[in-house]
Amino acid sequence: MIRLAKKLEQQARTDHLSGLLNRLSISEIIDYELLRFKRSQKPFALIMGDVDYFKKINDSAGHLAGDQVIKDIAALIKNSLREQDCAARWGGEEFLIFLPETDKENAIATIERLRKDIENTIYINNSPVTMSFGIAIVKNKETFDDLLSRSDKNMYHAKEHGRNSIVA
Repeated sequence: MIRLAKKLEQQARTDHLSGLLNRLSISEIIDYELLRFKRSQKPFALIMGDVDYFKKINDSAGHLAGDQVIKDIAALIKNSLREQDCAARWGGEEFLIFLPETDKENAIATIERLRKDIENTIYINNSPVTMSFGIAIVKNKETFDDLLSRSDKNMYHAKEHGRNSIVA
């Protein structure tokens, strides 16, 4: 009975396709970390990433290939993060990454390594896959929505200026 309850809880907190956290789980984590930030003032980074031209992948190679690209990118994200970091599939081809106790320079370095790994991976459709990322470092009196909005705006700025890049 306990094993079943744990399995059901994991299913409720995890995105079924990517195996990453889902929106609810990462939202709870960030809300908690915002409370910790008020006390500790230790910076953290929230990163929004979006697969560039994902619709073209689905249109040219099919939705199963698109699903495989999501799985492959999720695995790259998991492998690039520290144990204390976490990531979620935010929706569609968007991912949210949380880096605790991380300043702007270290966030950029971490995401740049991930960006290059994604770009250099061979995917099922044999076409290049890239991602654009927006980084936001927490500020005083900021809410989760504020932080999310800044990372999202930075990500769209990266897309508007050539894609396959990072804006912080």
